[in-house]
Parts: sequence; structure tokens; C-alpha cells
Amino acid sequence: MTTPSNGLREAQTLIRNGSLKTARTTLEKTLAQSPDDTSARQLLADLLVRTGAMPEAIGHYRVLAAQHPEDAGLRGNLGNVLLFTGAFGEAVDAYTEVLAHAPEHPLALDGLAAAHLGMGDPQSALAFGERAVKASPTLASAHYNLARAQIALGRTAEAEATLRRAVACGPGFADAHVNLGALLLARGQDAEAEARLREAVRINPRHEGAHYNLGNVLRRRQKYDAALGAYSAALELNPAAARTHAQIAAVLEQINRSDEARASAESALTLDPGQTSATLTLARTLRRSPDTAPRAVELLRGWISNHPEPSADGGSARLLLASLLDAAGETDQAWSLMTDGNTMLDLNGERDRETYRAYVSAYEQAFSEERLAEWPDDDDYPEAPVFIVGFPRSGTTLLDSLLRGHPALAVLEETDLKHATERRLWDQPGEFPTNVLSLESSELDKLRRDWLVRARELAGRRDGIIVDKLPLNLVAVPLLARLFPRARFVLALRHPMDAILSALMQDFAPNPAMAHLRDLDTAVALYVQVFKLWERYRRRLPLQVHAVRYEDVVADAEREMRALIAFLDLEWDDQVLAHRDRKGRGIATPSYHQVAQPIYDTAVERWRRYRDHIAAEAIERIAPVAQAYGYSVEP
Repeated sequence: MTTPSNGLREAQTLIRNGSLKTARTTLEKTLAQSPDDTSARQLLADLLVRTGAMPEAIGHYRVLAAQHPEDAGLRGNLGNVLLFTGAFGEAVDAYTEVLAHAPEHPLALDGLAAAHLGMGDPQSALAFGERAVKASPTLASAHYNLARAQIALGRTAEAEATLRRAVACGPGFADAHVNLGALLLARGQDAEAEARLREAVRINPRHEGAHYNLGNVLRRRQKYDAALGAYSAALELNPAAARTHAQIAAVLEQINRSDEARASAESALTLDPGQTSATLTLARTLRRSPDTAPRAVELLRGWISNHPEPSADGGSARLLLASLLDAAGETDQAWSLMTDGNTMLDLNGERDRETYRAYVSAYEQAFSEERLAEWPDDDDYPEAPVFIVGFPRSGTTLLDSLLRGHPALAVLEETDLKHATERRLWDQPGEFPTNVLSLESSELDKLRRDWLVRARELAGRRDGIIVDKLPLNLVAVPLLARLFPRARFVLALRHPMDAILSALMQDFAPNPAMAHLRDLDTAVALYVQVFKLWERYRRRLPLQVHAVRYEDVVADAEREMRALIAFLDLEWDDQVLAHRDRKGRGIATPSYHQVAQPIYDTAVERWRRYRDHIAAEAIERIAPVAQAYGYSVEP
């Protein structure tokens, strides 16, 4: 007959040897003989957790807690298992019992924070989390759960600092790295987000969330092949994750691999028929062909009918449906859906618009006619990048795609180059942005070098003329001209009302500039403001400028591109016109699907179909700018 002590030792040996099933049987026999054997029961409970037998484990932890009511560790273990199984209310009861005997027990306080988060009560979680980190300042999980509460309450700046403390206290705590990386991504700190998530993958290569969030940041950074690799790694760990199939579909659609995108979207919807991202991606793949566009309309109508409540996803669905109905000539329905969609997407609109108005105003005030008239002499800096500027939806993506065909050009799209330089200027003496004029030559050269190094990194090549396409760099032309006196500027023009209408139909990523493109009046105001500023720059600065009209490109692409290539002092290359052959590349703007299409003129003068919906005041306000560039607003 096996004695209790012998049974415990035998079970320990069996566990070390990997014979877990036999060890469980041995421990159960031991407890049948000696129900009060705490060591055997605790080992059995731990073994049951290890093998996933949670209900049985909870039963044994309850017995242990009842047998030893003053043992905080045993009751805490019960709370931990209940928390793990999602029994949050019972976990709260268990942890509260611990506090009855040890009021500031850090693990119990931390467990209460996690349990209240599970119950959807971040305010209580915050209170317990704050007590936990005070009781044990080096407890990484306490900082982690406190940060989760802060995020749930919208206190993201505090959460970032708290997660940094969690990582400092637990460098090997993969979950903390994952959440910090995801938060940094949400806060626009993409480079560090990528580093944190790569570290999480290194720490735990089997962490699905680490791979998934790494895919998100790589997608944001336009590293599309790497993003697909990260999502695929996440999918290997959890093949039934509909969200991962949906993200793979979205990337494939963005790089114009539409057949594969459709298959991935359908896989996601098989797993989760309500998966919104997959629904939208499937609709985007279907809209590419006249044969399948009606199915996209049907799909989106069905989704909108099932989701009538205002939401960001609802806004995206309505804008996508609006573009499909516009193509089908359903003008009134398209306008209505476009208006409703933009209203839903205008979540932080006025705050974002005020931020961008202040930004534009800083350039307006800094670079007055008088200041520009005193522009410093060219310092003969030799590098001469090309900047494509204009108003959004004026054909800049088409120019981008065509110019990529020339082997002497390294085209960049929607990068952070200018923003990074502006952030550096904020840290320099003097008032931004005029302090760029008073920089010491050594500091100015450093800004230039850093810009070029980053540009080469983004381009993935060391040769070629850098072409930086970001339309609203139009505002920051004095900064760019000071950095690169020999830079060339390509001004993309399109009928202002066509550009504005097209912008209103786009599902732009939210940012302060694009917030103006959620409403006709604010879009018109922005157009007038930035072109008034541009004309001031043109009058006073020694700029090299070549204007390209979208309407002329779609009418005769070769003629217009030959003129542009000549402006850039390059020899003509027929690959410039082979833009459809480059459809496998990623495009970061809403125009990406057009790369795989022939150059078309269906969007020329489209605004006239919507004239009855456009306020007369808007047309009157835009008229002087339109006429200055040769466009008519007459009926």
C-alpha cells in the first residue's frame, strides 16, 4: 500500500519524467487515503492546471482555501485559476478574501485589477492597479494591468509610461512588450513600436499577439511583404483567427493581389461571417471588375442594413458603397452615403481640424511676403530631390506610379520625412518654422544628411533621384526649399471641385489634415487657404516648378510625362508608361487599386453631376482659385 509521503514523492518523480497521467492517478489515490495532505492536493491542483483540467483544479483549490482560510497564497492561487478561466466575479471574491488577511497583498491587488478589467470595470481596475504598484513597485504584472486600465480609460500617455515601467521591471515579459508596441503604434511611434514587437517575438516566438501586432506595424510602415510574413506566423499559431485572415486579405488587396485577397477575405468570413474588415476587403476586391461590382454593392448594402448604428466601420462601408454607386451613375444615393459616411468618420474632426489650422497658420505667419523677400542666398548644396505637391486627390498617385517606371528615380510615398525634420526644428533655438532660416550651416547640413539617410532607407536603394510624394507638403515649401535649394517641385493640378469631391469619397486614415476632407465646406476652405499660400511662395521664392494637370495626363499620358521627365533633366524611358505592370507594389493611399487599372478619364468633370448637391457658396469660394489655373466653374 502506498503511504501519503511515498505517493507524493512518486508523483513528483513521475512529473519530472513526463508521466503526467500516471502522476495524477497516484496523487488522487494519495488524497483518497489522506484528504488533509496539503502538499499532495496542491501538487495535484497545479498538475491539473498544467494539463488544462481547469474545473477539477478549481475544485481542489477551493478545498485548499477552505482547509487553510488564513493562507493568502492558497486563496490567491484559487483567484488566479478563476481569473484564467474567465470567472471574474468569483476571482474577485477569492482575492478579496486574501485582502481580508493581508490588506495590501500586491498579487491579490494585481489580480483584482485584472479581474475588474475582465468584468468591464476599468475604473475599479485602475484603483486596484495603483494600489498594487504602490505595494510592489517592481511587480511587472501590476504595472501591466494598471496600463491596461489606463488605456481603457483613454489615458494613453500615462499608459505608455506605465508600460515602460512594466518592461523595465520584467524585460522578459512578452505581453508587456506587445501592449507597449501596440500602444506606440496607436500613438504614431511606428519605429519603436516595431522594435518592441520584434523583441516580444524574440522573447516568445509562439506569442500569436506579438506576430499579429508586428504585422500591423509593418503594414503601417509599408513593409508589405514583411507584414504578410508576420501575419502568416500568427496564423500558424492560431489558424482559426478570423482577424488574421482579414488582415492578410487587406494587405494583399492593398498590393493589388486581388485574387489572393478575395480568398483570404472569404476564409475570414467562413470563420466569422460578421468580420467587418474582411467584408470591406471582399467588397474592395469585387469592385475592381464591372462583372463583380454588383455583388460588392449587394454585400455592402447587406452589411449596412445589419449595422445601422453610427461607427467608424459604418463610415468606411458607406464611403465604399458611395464610390460604387458613383461609378454606376447613382449620383443622389452616392452623395447621401458619402455625407453619412463622412459624418460617422468625423470622430475627432473639429479638434483635428483646429490642430491643422494652427499648423498652416504657423507657416502663413512665419513666411510673410516681407520675410520671403529676404530669402537667404543659395548655399550651393548639391542634392536636388523632387517634391510632388498639390491638393489630395489631384492625381499625385498616378504621377507616383508613372514615375516609378524610370530607373533613375526613387519614388517615396506618404512618408514621415518632412514631419521628422519639423520635429527636429521644434527642438532648435528660435520660433518654428522660421528658425530654419537662422540655423548654423553645420546644423542645416545635419538636417539634410538625416533627411537623405532616412529617404535612402525608405527607398531601399542608394542611387537614384529621391522623389517625395506628399501632396500637402505644399504648405511646407519654404522649409523644403531651405533644406534643398536646388529641389524641383512638381505641382499636381486637377479641377478643384473634382479633387474635393474625390477627396470626400475617400476613406483616409484619420489625421489632422485629412479631417478637413470630411465636409465640403472645410475641404473648400483648406483648398483656398493652401493655394493662396502656395501662390505667395511662387511669387517670392526661386523655385523650380513644373505643373502637371490631371486632365492632360489622362488625355495624353506620354506627352505629359515626356515633358515632366525633361523637366527633371532625364532621358526618356518607355517603362514610365508601363504602370500597370507594377501592380504588385504597395500603395499607401486610397488610390492604390487604380494602379492596376488603365489610365481613365471617367473622373474628369465628375463634379458637374453633383452640382445640385453642392452649395452655391462653395462654388463661389473656389471659383477664383479654379479660374487662376484655367478651370471653369460655370454651368
